[in-house]
Amino acid sequence: MKYILLILTCALVFVLPAAGQKPADAPSDRFNLGGRTVIVPAPEGFANGLRLLEQFSAIANATEGADLDILAAHVPISSLLDLMSGAAALDLYTKVSVAKKARSIDLTPAQFNGVVATVQKNFSSYIDPKNPSFKKTIETANTRLKERLGTETSLELSQPQNLGFFDKRPGIFSGMMMMSVHVNDVSQTMLGSVSYVLVNKRLIYVYGFKPLKSDEDVTTLQDFIKKWTAAIITANRPTAPARKHGK
Repeated sequence: MKYILLILTCALVFVLPAAGQKPADAPSDRFNLGGRTVIVPAPEGFANGLRLLEQFSAIANATEGADLDILAAHVPISSLLDLMSGAAALDLYTKVSVAKKARSIDLTPAQFNGVVATVQKNFSSYIDPKNPSFKKTIETANTRLKERLGTETSLELSQPQNLGFFDKRPGIFSGMMMMSVHVNDVSQTMLGSVSYVLVNKRLIYVYGFKPLKSDEDVTTLQDFIKKWTAAIITANRPTAPARKHGK
């Protein structure tokens, strides 16, 4: 489960400029993952920045792992105009990914529970900076950022602190960490959450990021993720066929 490492590299967009097109409504996105449709509704008050913000999209893709496909990355609708005109500090943003090798693999609830058990047991080792995958991920992110943005970018991360697991329900498993992110001359303490979500027999990774300014931010991010992952589960439930009159 090296994919946990890859969420860390997305925590740098809060200091980088973005530019794009005009704001739009925030409908749910639908993805064909190996013949199965997965619906990802935007969190309330958010929009998928991959479709709206050119620079944001470039950064999100540059910091995505080689083994993952990024599906969506949401920003507050209230911040869209600021992001389009230049740099903006994002108080909360998201990302949704899927493993390339798992796009067409059916996963049962029992298999999902097995994944969760493995993650829960090894979470701290996955986010250890001494892990070779961790170092490789940061190196790759810096290279891609330079290629896509045309400027030298120095991304560094401190030892992430495991804040534990805050949500375990059927089809959902969420954990949180805290880390210090350094991008060029700017530093910020960030909270990062990762949720394993099983929808329509597909496993997707749902992430949330928030600068840490007070102890309340931990609860704020947890509540946000709980509400959003529940909405994703609900959006993917089969719709019962309408009953005919007289039946």
